[in-house]
Amino acid sequence: MVHTPQGRRRKRREPKAVRAGRSAPVVLVLALPTLCTLLAVLLATQGVFSQTVYEAGSAVLSRGASLNNCAFCFGGRQIQNIGGPENGTATFDGVRVPCGGVYPLTVYFHSGDDRAFTITINENARFDVIFHPSAGSHQESRQTVLVPLNAGTNTITFSNAHEFGPDLDAIVIGSSPIESFSISGTVSNFSGRRLAGVEVFLSGLFMRMKTMTDARGGYQFPFLPRGDYYVRPQETGLFFSPYEQFCRLSPSNTIHADFAVRNLAAQRKTISVMELGKWRIRYDLAHGLADIFFDGKLLIPRVFAEVRLPQAVTSLDYQTRKVR
Repeated sequence: MVHTPQGRRRKRREPKAVRAGRSAPVVLVLALPTLCTLLAVLLATQGVFSQTVYEAGSAVLSRGASLNNCAFCFGGRQIQNIGGPENGTATFDGVRVPCGGVYPLTVYFHSGDDRAFTITINENARFDVIFHPSAGSHQESRQTVLVPLNAGTNTITFSNAHEFGPDLDAIVIGSSPIESFSISGTVSNFSGRRLAGVEVFLSGLFMRMKTMTDARGGYQFPFLPRGDYYVRPQETGLFFSPYEQFCRLSPSNTIHADFAVRNLAAQRKTISVMELGKWRIRYDLAHGLADIFFDGKLLIPRVFAEVRLPQAVTSLDYQTRKVR
């Protein structure tokens, strides 16, 4: 259940910043105001979109995650067994905001030690976050993550494919977006024709996002918190130039990053073979690609090396290659 200003009142002690069942105070951030931010603040003052609490009981649970009583939690309940051997999940599928942007997502949780959640936003943005308990054994801790949300309804899923995460009490969405950045560009073949339907991946500190090029071969990651990111396209059987681009967001709030398919067929292969016992590597000096064999069987085809300095440099980028 999503509580609005007309929700029920509770006698329990609640965080000063957010009172479940009521609108939280609206904080107007004056730095770089946008039409979206001003609209969100206006709607918040009218009680339409304010900081909103989504309690544990409003989540859809699967694969072993369970809802249990909790005397000190929002609504008196919390979600346990998120993650673990079955990777239990909790999904909030009705998270609404007035306009797209980067929003503060405050997670209220309970844990005796550091635990992690994988937070997935609308199935295309993933955040791997370690949550550090900051309260006593019978108190809620809270931690805020900046996440991209679309105008209207969004889906937020909590999981952990490796171990159990914290017990989840509630989430709170900020009333208005903060300053955000965008990365966009195009993907073309080696003759310059734009390619539609190519997956493009973005990675940053503890976060992953993906999108797909449109009919004109363009892509965009519109809502990004300030930070450094790597962007790369991926399509089976194709290699791109550059393989990956390092994007340090600038004061202009927008970065353009284009990619083109490498025409590997235009270069003649020059093969160097290295052997050690049952291992054999066939290294293509012309293209910077290697095939790795074990006991005569091809294990990994067309491997190449990459290093981030922080700019991405790969074995595909060199003009001259030698094996010593």
